[in-house]
Amino acid sequence: MEQHQMQLIPVTDLYGYDKLPVDVFILLDERFILVVKTGSQSVHIGKFAAKGVTNFFIRRQDIAFLTQIAISEANTESGNTASRLQGLHTAMSGVSREIEMLGFTDETFEHARQVNQVTLNVLAQNPRLIDMVAKIHSMVDGDSAKHSMLVSMLSAMLGIGHGWSKPGTIEKLALSGLLHDVGRTKIPLDLRDKPISSMSNDERLIYESHGEIGALLLKQVKSVPDDVLLAVHEHHELADGSGYPRKIKDLHTSPLARVVSLADFIAEELDLLQNADGGADAKLKMSMVVDKVLSRSRMFNKEAIGALQKIAPRGLLKTG
Repeated sequence: MEQHQMQLIPVTDLYGYDKLPVDVFILLDERFILVVKTGSQSVHIGKFAAKGVTNFFIRRQDIAFLTQIAISEANTESGNTASRLQGLHTAMSGVSREIEMLGFTDETFEHARQVNQVTLNVLAQNPRLIDMVAKIHSMVDGDSAKHSMLVSMLSAMLGIGHGWSKPGTIEKLALSGLLHDVGRTKIPLDLRDKPISSMSNDERLIYESHGEIGALLLKQVKSVPDDVLLAVHEHHELADGSGYPRKIKDLHTSPLARVVSLADFIAEELDLLQNADGGADAKLKMSMVVDKVLSRSRMFNKEAIGALQKIAPRGLLKTG
């Protein structure tokens, strides 16, 4: 097996199966050795890990296959909302892995659209913002897939609160939220989670280009809608012109971007609160974030702020 045919995969990505759906290899003396065959119990991976093996590989052609398996399972999940969200998180993690390892392709975009439909189906069954935020934070670990789940759902909810009734518009909002950080896959690893306040000027310029990079990646697939491209490009722009990368004001940003920008800010603040105090009540966290947003309301589109107040009224958050 040639190097270009193989892909290093985190061992944690192989533990979620009772029986492995793909062959797993290790690299030994510059040769790829098949150690666990398709259909074998995943516990066999743990045996090798216990012996100090840290690098496992699968065929590159199997990466998209794993994503499709996760999407199929998320689609057929008929349990409660929490279990459906867990399945959605696994599927979204698969899309993230696919983008990271293979780039953004027509097949990847199709998988993203399928995940987006699962997101909208879950949201339709449980449209209450507080319930959804609480379940997401309680069921999944803090990672990029969880953040994308939050931004995707928040964008859709804000769009509904906005009064946008066309299903296609809400679908594109959710898709923009799902894909908003796709450009981060091309940012150096050491910058992805580094606080902006501690970056050098050069590092900040690199990091702040991820929206533009994301739009360029998506543009390679002709079926990605133009307004999704704009939303990804502009998701860090702010109404007062203090955002990035172009520092354009509200009037010059796309309608979807104005919503995704607010959704992304809310999700980031919720993530920070979760990391600081994981045990705090989800309703209290959301109330704190809404207060922070309203105290900085000039940064965001007025209609988007109005939509937030409709789906998360302050009195309900504090006393409901």
